[in-house]
Amino acid sequence: MRAYVLVHATTERRFAVRHLMEGVEGVTVAQDVVGAYDVIASVVAATMEQLEREILPRIRAIDGVLRALICLAAG
Repeated sequence: MRAYVLVHATTERRFAVRHLMEGVEGVTVAQDVVGAYDVIASVVAATMEQLEREILPRIRAIDGVLRALICLAAG
C-alpha cells in the first residue's frame, strides 16, 4: 500500500526532519514543501497495520515533528 505522510515540523528542524525521515524504513522519498505542511513523504507498507504501528511512530518520534497525518493513495 502506498501513502503520503504530511508533516508539520518546527521551523528550526524542518530540514533535519526531512533528512531523518529519508532514513525511516518504508519512506521512499521525503521533500520539503511550502504551504500548509513542511515535509511530505511517500511511504510504502505491506499493510495498514505496518504503516500505523511501525512507520508512523518512527516518523513521529523524530525530533522536530509536531504532527504527522497519513493520506492513503487511491489506485
